[in-house]
Amino acid sequence: MYNLMKRLMVFWIAAALVLAPWGAAVWAEELERDVSAEAMTADLLLARPIGVVATAAGWLIYVVSLPFSMGGGNRDMAYQKLVSEPANFTFSRPLGDF
Repeated sequence: MYNLMKRLMVFWIAAALVLAPWGAAVWAEELERDVSAEAMTADLLLARPIGVVATAAGWLIYVVSLPFSMGGGNRDMAYQKLVSEPANFTFSRPLGDF
């Protein structure tokens, strides 16, 4: 048991060391973006509230359409388009980044 734990620990440390440079490159790229105050204000006052409404409406439409999308075999695609994309637009992107 101890040997397996030791091997798993070595594996995860090696994976973290190999993948760390890619994470640093992505972080540096995001820091280099120059976003204007106007874009941030428009995003905060217009785009984010619209995104919240779109996410809530997407959830409602998804729940109503769930029996039909399950029957058609495209439940995952319906979730992606109706819920996940609006939620990512609203909550996951940096302020002012359109």
